Amino acid sequence: MRNLTRHFQRLWRLRVTFVAGLIMLGRLRPFLGVVLAQTADSDDSSRFTYNTSASLNVKQVSVTDRDGATIQDIAYTGRPGYDPAICMKRH
Repeated sequence: MRNLTRHFQRLWRLRVTFVAGLIMLGRLRPFLGVVLAQTADSDDSSRFTYNTSASLNVKQVSVTDRDGATIQDIAYTGRPGYDPAICMKRH
């Protein structure tokens, strides 16, 4: 009898988990169209081309040691001015 009760409890948990998953999928449904509507360009590598001989003029804004990692706030030459960036290194 105890095994039968345990079996029904497992089935109940499975049913509750399944229903919760369906509810979450229902809430994410509006976003699925956005993800599926994206198409890959034939030449995606063109987005990453840059002049390799040009200097980036990297400036270190700040350095922080946190949880076994060094976090550097840096800025480099961008199109209109300086673009901010973060560089993380593990110890």
